[in-house]
Amino acid sequence: MPPPDRVLARTTIGEVELREAAHGGGWSAKGLSLRLHEAVEGETIVDIEESVDPIFDVTLEWSKEGANLAVVADAWERGYGDLGWKLGRDGEIASPWYFLSHWSPALGDIHPYVTGVKTGGGAMACWHILAPRLRLKLDLRSGNRPLRLGERGLRAATITTSRSYDEDMGSYHKAIRALCDHPRLAHAPIYGINDWYYAYGHNSAQGILDDSKRAADWASGLHNRPFSVIDDGWSADEGIWSRGNERFPDLPGLAHQISKAGCRPGIWVRPLLSKEKLPEGWFMAPNILDPSRPEVLEKIHEVIYRLHHWGYELIKHDYSTFDVCGLWGFQMTDGVVGKKRTFHDDTRTTAEILRSLYQTIRDAAGSSLVLGCNTVGHLAAGLEEAQRIGDDTSGREWARTVKMGVNSLAYRGVQQGTFFEADPDCVGITPHIPWEKNKQWLGLVAHSGTVLFVSAQKEAIGPEQNKALKRAFAAASVRRPLAYPVEFARTGDLTPSHWVVDGHRRTFDWS
Repeated sequence: MPPPDRVLARTTIGEVELREAAHGGGWSAKGLSLRLHEAVEGETIVDIEESVDPIFDVTLEWSKEGANLAVVADAWERGYGDLGWKLGRDGEIASPWYFLSHWSPALGDIHPYVTGVKTGGGAMACWHILAPRLRLKLDLRSGNRPLRLGERGLRAATITTSRSYDEDMGSYHKAIRALCDHPRLAHAPIYGINDWYYAYGHNSAQGILDDSKRAADWASGLHNRPFSVIDDGWSADEGIWSRGNERFPDLPGLAHQISKAGCRPGIWVRPLLSKEKLPEGWFMAPNILDPSRPEVLEKIHEVIYRLHHWGYELIKHDYSTFDVCGLWGFQMTDGVVGKKRTFHDDTRTTAEILRSLYQTIRDAAGSSLVLGCNTVGHLAAGLEEAQRIGDDTSGREWARTVKMGVNSLAYRGVQQGTFFEADPDCVGITPHIPWEKNKQWLGLVAHSGTVLFVSAQKEAIGPEQNKALKRAFAAASVRRPLAYPVEFARTGDLTPSHWVVDGHRRTFDWS
């Protein structure tokens, strides 16, 4: 990226435009200074060096960089079925973290670009594309309050852009690697079963064990064993994670039984939700813990470590973005944090506090794999092995599986192996979904190179489904090339039907 044409900032005294120093990349206004500098070629670091007054955000603006761009925007935490190619000249496009782009096909010159900030930064970063202008807004707030920076500096973001001369998905997949220096990946592909999309919380230890035995049979002869993940419904009360309920009287024993059956045990948890009797000051909202407090992070460490100690080899943690921000990703249009979310510590940004939460979970999990759901992937990258890339699929509504599952795999599949193992969510095999539809989704995900989880209701499993699941588990248990839509840079479909799978073209009927 060239140097910006303008740099603006909002503090508690109002909006100010910073002036560029003659040398050294410095930009300053009264009581506020930042520096743009290049540590390695192609990367621009944004350091906030001083802000005497509490600060809301900093915006960098380029006057010509948004012209004629066709763009795929990213999402704050996961896709909600609305990802796809858009033209910057047709209206403003907001893209958290990064965007995929190429020049408009009308110009006859398609060169793929990935432009973004690197993972693990100190700000919640969002690009705004409106031809011919391009802006990067760095949200520095702490919850819904301006950041009190004090005497420390803050590395807000590292900007980078990568270009390729090919227009296929592989070029974007390769280019996006520049955004994450150290992804944390599983040693072998993650696949298996999860009970949510048929049980929806009405689960039991015996049901999980029966499912695990079936899954072990579908994976018969495979060296890489499947996971059997217990989803929501096991806790003594929603928010008390220290013991199970009457349907799950012995969770350590169940983990052992799942292992004995031939699967690797996994479990779901919502770590920021607590109904324990804890000091009132630990909470930022009713029953929602404040992760800016060190004592809360100690409590979360205790919760996650207990699950690991019980024998669960995969820990799926959920709701952290919603619990911290009070908003779902698709609601983050005027800011990332709702009015009712205030941190105790306003000397750190929301991004820094989320990152410390994810680091705590990573440390507590030990050798267990971590799968983030409703987590901010750009902050969790390097601290979790897998992440959900889209909103929930369904065991009841086929249209929802297409909207959320197919769309997120099509346009966020590039995060597979670059940030973490990408999880496009489950195949919900139930009597409510026609098998002719579900077997296509099963076949695509199993051969996509991403995470495969299946919620298989026993009443919906017959000889044909058993055979298909054995084939799917065999395919998902080994590393495969990333599946992607045909003519990726040109397709206008939100849920593409034509794909390249294992190097061959395949057509699916999602109707």
